Amino acid sequence: MVKLFIKNASIDHSELIWQWRNDPQSMKMFLDGRKVEFDDHINWYKNMLEDKKIFTYIVEENNKPIGVIRFNEISEDASSYNISINISPQKRGKGIGKFLLINGIKKLKSEKNNCEYIYASVKSINKNSNLLFKSCGFRKLNESNKLIEYVLKVN
Repeated sequence: MVKLFIKNASIDHSELIWQWRNDPQSMKMFLDGRKVEFDDHINWYKNMLEDKKIFTYIVEENNKPIGVIRFNEISEDASSYNISINISPQKRGKGIGKFLLINGIKKLKSEKNNCEYIYASVKSINKNSNLLFKSCGFRKLNESNKLIEYVLKVN
């Protein structure tokens, strides 16, 4: 039986997240599609873990990391966050993103009960992510040729 669990990200997850980030499909779908060098990643990652305005969670399947979700605070009153999500290349298309998105938001809400809005920016060509955000109640704010922006009012 598959058991999924969400926990706070740690330094131990850094290299795996870097590998997922540099996966060709991930790079194609990220807003910043450039390859990231490990030294740059580890410096960013350490700073991100120490930043009290960023909440990063890992989803594990049978104690093995398979995805990451990050919420970056964008308002002074800690009521709005931008979201980033990435699933291990081997686990994409299996519904893990939906589990991670729903439960990641619940975990954020348990830590920041004044969270009101979550925003997502998704490339138009990223059909799976666009379907994911719509299926989880995000509504479209703006759309251009390249980007769709969503918002979720958190209850």
